[in-house]
Amino acid sequence: MPERTTPSAARTTAAAPAPSDNPFAVLIPPDAGRRAEPVEPPPGPSPAGTAMLVLASGVRVPIDGPIVLGRNPQAASEQDRLVVLDNAGAQVSRTHARLRIEAGRLVLDDLGSRNGTGLTPPGQPRRRVAPGGTADVPIGSVIDFGARVEATIAPA
Repeated sequence: MPERTTPSAARTTAAAPAPSDNPFAVLIPPDAGRRAEPVEPPPGPSPAGTAMLVLASGVRVPIDGPIVLGRNPQAASEQDRLVVLDNAGAQVSRTHARLRIEAGRLVLDDLGSRNGTGLTPPGQPRRRVAPGGTADVPIGSVIDFGARVEATIAPA
């Protein structure tokens, strides 16, 4: 199935069919896997803007600006790109988290989700980003949104 690049404040869906009024949505089969595989980070630091958000379904979203993720995410600004996550188990909040670039690094903001957000940087144990918390996200990290809905940060 072809992937379509979305403009700012457009919505990318990772599980549900695209609404008929949204020509920018990406359709993913409902039986697509939801577990993300860790990615081996490249040697040395990776400058912001050279990373991809890779959903377990295979959808790849370039991280070239803020990305808001959730089961029905709402944009806080025109720059926000929206990514809809599969809501299996109802543990993914409507507007769960934001990935953003700040001072040359990738930052994860939990947007007050009910259960927090899991983060597993390469070679480190999983840790919880508390609701409303923030964490740096290196290339190769796996982000867990709950109910085994995961995404990996990969080099572009």
